[in-house]
Amino acid sequence: MDIILLLAALVAVTSSRAMAVCPTRDLCDGLRIRSFISSTTKEDFLQAMSDEFCGCKVVDRSININRPGNETYSSRDFDFLSSVEEIGDTLLIQNLNLTDNLTLPNLRLIRGRNLLEY
Repeated sequence: MDIILLLAALVAVTSSRAMAVCPTRDLCDGLRIRSFISSTTKEDFLQAMSDEFCGCKVVDRSININRPGNETYSSRDFDFLSSVEEIGDTLLIQNLNLTDNLTLPNLRLIRGRNLLEY
């Protein structure tokens, strides 16, 4: 019985990012129009993004997802964004090799206070 409980706890800990289990936060700072450097590993990138946005309802600044390279991502990799309801500046997704559609089911408003020019 103890082995089963230990195994269940280990699975929960190792897959916590994928399950997006995190405390609810009303306001998160967000990114200042910067992206995580491309030299980080996929796991480090996803962990840093999860640390920044998991459980967040309102992002004061931007969400910028930019990952050039050959790495493949699934929408499940970004489950930590599911709680986001509002973004103060911009949502930028570029150079991301997705196997399916990335959805933000609770996103209702992107204010666009500081817009990007291309």
